[in-house]
Amino acid sequence: MQPPPRRRYGRRPTYNDSSHNADGSNKWTFAVGGGFTIPVGVSHQDLVPSWKLQVGGGRNFNKTFGLLLQFDYDNFAFQRSTLKAQQALYSTIDPLDSFAGLDGSSHVWSFTLDPIANFYTSDTAGAYVIGGLGFYHKTADFTLPGTGVYCDYYGYCYQYNANYTIDNYTSNAFGVNAGVGFTYKLSRFGAEKLYTEARYVWNDNQPRPFSLANNNLYPANSKRTSYIPITVGIRW
Repeated sequence: MQPPPRRRYGRRPTYNDSSHNADGSNKWTFAVGGGFTIPVGVSHQDLVPSWKLQVGGGRNFNKTFGLLLQFDYDNFAFQRSTLKAQQALYSTIDPLDSFAGLDGSSHVWSFTLDPIANFYTSDTAGAYVIGGLGFYHKTADFTLPGTGVYCDYYGYCYQYNANYTIDNYTSNAFGVNAGVGFTYKLSRFGAEKLYTEARYVWNDNQPRPFSLANNNLYPANSKRTSYIPITVGIRW
């Protein structure tokens, strides 16, 4: 007897719905994470590492390529030498006031559009490169310690210690970023992945000179900015 003819099978099944691409990957991706920032180059002269936050989402075109829209908030503290120099400057301009305890912080928030390419993928691990460009808003705040008063609904008032801002600077710029990241899938049957990544960020801030007339007592805020954010989070 002749064996029955072998059944013909087609290619891999394709997905055709609003949530998946033809290769089975999710069309939409979201991420949230946090970590720390490391100022480098000229920025390291005035700033020291601090914390960061990141949220984003975007479109996967297939298992390899995607496009993310991200919001990042990168915080920095000031170098001790920066605070000492600024305190001396304020004291020279206004010798009748006390600037003891001067402190402050700087931060950059940004919206960026970032292509992502996965160059390694296994059942649990992955690696990718990412980079893009966007809008960066940089702020510097100098503060002094003070005392505030809070009164509750019943009329009881309390004193508390709080810092208040005495000087503030902002600078807007376009910038670019690029880096590499790694992922670890929490379950072979789920979409959630832990990720960790490092990027280099460069902002094209336009320098502004020191000026008493224009109240620009901290021109370093408008210098070109560069830093390395390290982020750990979850992507799904």
